[in-house]
Amino acid sequence: TMRQLHHGNILHGSQDTHSVSRDRPIVYYHPFGPAGQVFEHFRSQRGLKVAIVGMGTGGMAPYIQAWQSLTYFEIDPEVVKIARNKDLFTYLSEARGKVQVITTDGRLGLQGLASTTYDIMVLDAYSSDSIPVHLMTREAVQLYFERLKPHGLLLFHISNRYLNLEAVLGNISADLHIPGLAQNFDSDSVMHRVRSYEKDLVGSSHWVLMARREQDLKPWISDSRWTRLCEEPGVGVWTDQYSNLFSVIRW
Repeated sequence: TMRQLHHGNILHGSQDTHSVSRDRPIVYYHPFGPAGQVFEHFRSQRGLKVAIVGMGTGGMAPYIQAWQSLTYFEIDPEVVKIARNKDLFTYLSEARGKVQVITTDGRLGLQGLASTTYDIMVLDAYSSDSIPVHLMTREAVQLYFERLKPHGLLLFHISNRYLNLEAVLGNISADLHIPGLAQNFDSDSVMHRVRSYEKDLVGSSHWVLMARREQDLKPWISDSRWTRLCEEPGVGVWTDQYSNLFSVIRW
């Protein structure tokens, strides 16, 4: 009952079409994983506003409750058409909260919304073997925080088979004096909590969480699954003028 969206060799989203779990985030976004741990904290918050750069199948939309809203920024109109096709995926059509899709480059789209502020921003555009570097520079991170509310959170999905992107964010975090945490989630660690028919629905994933103040990360600092971001001197600080993919390749 699993339906998947692949682009080349990269998995960009999945949905279980079985009625029991059709409306649940799975694989990268499973409730047991880092994304689920963050969004569970905000389940009851009225008026929560979320922005996600990179849509895939819309697999995070189930986290948005009826009293909350989500804006997707997706650069590829074909991906938008696929995610909106009810015969393929139903995350968007069956979403409980208000979901808006803006078809544009995420950074450009956020620059054009100067008056808009979000509670949570998710950057989910790094799983490919050809990452959009302009979404992971010091200037990009500064822009994201300009679009976040004072206590807002910035969540990066950095699962990547070729690149260690945690090092890049660790250096940007240190350079901007912004606290950050990371979790490299191993799905095997929770298999004892999963019913047999759900085991294929949980996937390993790698995430980074940032906030302006350490106080805003308090619920996750005390969680041993999250570790503090560290600097990697050999990687340097990526900016709009400088980046070095060779320095973060998993050789």
